[in-house]
Amino acid sequence: MEILKQSLFENTYLTWLMAIGTGVLSVALLLTLQWMTRKRLAKLASQATTQWDDYLVKVISGTRLLFWLMFGVLMGSLLLQLPENLEKGITVAFVIALLIQAGIWGGILISAAVNGYQEKTREENPAHLPTLGLLGLVGQIAVWFSISASLTTHRGTSYN
Repeated sequence: MEILKQSLFENTYLTWLMAIGTGVLSVALLLTLQWMTRKRLAKLASQATTQWDDYLVKVISGTRLLFWLMFGVLMGSLLLQLPENLEKGITVAFVIALLIQAGIWGGILISAAVNGYQEKTREENPAHLPTLGLLGLVGQIAVWFSISASLTTHRGTSYN
């Protein structure tokens, strides 16, 4: 197995294989964990009287594959000797993916909460529905404004 000892970008092929395996295994493990958690929580949520567990199921379901892939790339890259600027680039890309995913989670939570409250209010006082819709929109804007502010604030930050 001499081929595994050869180098590519200052890392042996074996190290590259381990890094790829780590990334793929991380993604597979997290997707499985997400699926199992969502399935079990959905079962528990169907028996509960509150809506918050339903909202949590929606938030967990809203985790995007791209986020898990970025996490896998980050985990795999930790095994490699990479140039400093590439390491920082991977870390920054993951932080951006994390912030965007946090925005998605926040948006899902706000939408689910507003929709749940609108369903309750629809029969009691339908005049409040436009106000609730507006509050949901303001909440969505606040979430994405916070995310964009975080992105611009951390633009020049060094991630060592």
